[in-house]
Amino acid sequence: MPVVDASGHGPLHFACAKDTSQNLEVLNCLLCWQKEERAALYVDLADKVKGSTPLHTAAAAGAPECLRMLLGASASPFHARHIDGFTALHAAAAAGQHACCRCGKLFSALRGLSSNSPMT
Repeated sequence: MPVVDASGHGPLHFACAKDTSQNLEVLNCLLCWQKEERAALYVDLADKVKGSTPLHTAAAAGAPECLRMLLGASASPFHARHIDGFTALHAAAAAGQHACCRCGKLFSALRGLSSNSPMT
């Protein structure tokens, strides 16, 4: 069971809130710790508010380096959707985060959307 706050945000959500050097260092430490200790940080953990994952958080915050690190740690851009059906790419576009929209794996996830998505 992951450690989360009352809204369901875990450590990765907070580390991905900004693309600062300090946040990137924390994110790197968390991901390395997860790998070394085989600990479950749940890179696809959805919060209780909208079902946002750390990928959604990073995309909406304009944190492309966080996106790359999460995707490198096997976060899923294809299946991570919040309650509105938005993927991380949708979150980036809605927030005007163009650098995040250009992240290759997020853009390729658009092809995996169903026809009933609100953004297709």
